[in-house]
Amino acid sequence: MRRLRAATSATVVCLVLAGMPTFAQGASAQPGETVAVSGSIVGICDVDPGTDTTLDRVRQWRGWTVTCLEKMSDPRVSGLNQHHYNRDCRYALAPGGTDDVSPIGCVEWSDFVVTGPDGTWVGTDRGFVSADGEIDTDRFATGTGIYAGWTYVSHADESQISGMIYEGQLPPWTPLPSPPTASPTPPGG
Repeated sequence: MRRLRAATSATVVCLVLAGMPTFAQGASAQPGETVAVSGSIVGICDVDPGTDTTLDRVRQWRGWTVTCLEKMSDPRVSGLNQHHYNRDCRYALAPGGTDDVSPIGCVEWSDFVVTGPDGTWVGTDRGFVSADGEIDTDRFATGTGIYAGWTYVSHADESQISGMIYEGQLPPWTPLPSPPTASPTPPGG
């Protein structure tokens, strides 16, 4: 089992835009109230590697498990977070067309479970890993146990996490209509 070190800072800067609704912060929320949450991964994450293969300049990681401790502003989403993830990393030929490759970026997707003090959050995430290793993911989970009927949506940028908890379900994911056949007119055009 390998271990990764994560940043230990629990500070997340939240911006409130004009016209946006305000949200209660952390555990001080009333029942049924939407709560903004923030926090971070703390300490060292355990990594249980799955497979790691490369085919046609695509490095494919399959079945990896990463377990981290997340410390959040609301105890309902603080606890162990276990991701079962896959990653496809794309590479380009190095200058000169040799077999050497340079990374372009990775697409990452996983199923995850956050174990809180009174229930769990079960969900999926999707993200991007830049060529220099910065990870950016969006996470969507539904509650179980006493969290049943609640949704946890968050964004993780490296080890920093921000999001919200609300009573209700995720909106339905419906396919977008077919793209228009005409090209849009550029602004000012």
